[in-house]
Amino acid sequence: MELQRTNLGHEWWHTVQRNQVLSGARAGAIRSGQGQMGGAIDGPLIWAGYLFANAANGVINGTPGFGFLDKEAEAVGQHISSACGID
Repeated sequence: MELQRTNLGHEWWHTVQRNQVLSGARAGAIRSGQGQMGGAIDGPLIWAGYLFANAANGVINGTPGFGFLDKEAEAVGQHISSACGID
C-alpha cells in the first residue's frame, strides 16, 4: 500500500474557511440580537451546508470529493508549498 502525501497548506486553508464561516455566523447572531448562542448553533449548521454544497459541486463537475472549497484550498496549499520550496 502506497502512502498518500497530504498538503498541509490545503488542510490548513480548510481550517481557515471553517473559522471564517463560524466567525461570520457568530458576528451575525450578535448583530441580530441572538447573542453568542445563536452563532454557536447556526455556525456549525452553516458549515455543514457548505460541506454539502462542496460535495455536490464536485459531483456535478465530475470531480467527486473535490468541490469549490477544495479548489481554493488546493491553490493556497500549492502557493504555500512553492513559496517554501517543499514541492
